[in-house]
Amino acid sequence: PKQMRAGNKVWRGLVKGRKVARWQSRGYQSLSDIVHLDKLKEENGEKIGKVWVEHHQKQGNCISATLTKDLYQKLHRNIVQYPIFVFPLPKQNQYLSVLLQNAPAPSNKQTVLLFTHLQHYQQNQAAAKYGLKMSFFLDFKDDKDLVLMRGDVDPEFFTAQEAQTLANQLQLFYLFDEKKL
Repeated sequence: PKQMRAGNKVWRGLVKGRKVARWQSRGYQSLSDIVHLDKLKEENGEKIGKVWVEHHQKQGNCISATLTKDLYQKLHRNIVQYPIFVFPLPKQNQYLSVLLQNAPAPSNKQTVLLFTHLQHYQQNQAAAKYGLKMSFFLDFKDDKDLVLMRGDVDPEFFTAQEAQTLANQLQLFYLFDEKKL
């Protein structure tokens, strides 16, 4: 997912003032845990996207992006069809194999993808720790043509830059144009 760039203005009152604590987000969070939904519902999609990206640019261990409904639906179709995938992550002078897994979501307003080192998964399978949890919040998908993505990064696994690389690879492999193949 392409990351939107936002200005420097802080949108007070729309985003809850909590920073992402050191890997607190192992559990699932709803969008209302992160933002004041009642206030954001009054805004247009473009402003919500700006608020979302601005807020997450200030966080330490997370990435964010916005997607249109159509782009998300294409991504979701491919995730359902290919729920497990291995990405090559450039790391120093080699590549690290990173496993993507479509995780059960806590509600129909969210899609969750988990990323872990392939080696961890091979050793621990279902109990493998994940280093990146990418959540897609669907609360504004239909009425504002907007899906919000947040990637919570465990710094013991990945840097924020590596997480952004994985998000870019997700876009490359899951949003490919079949007509160009």
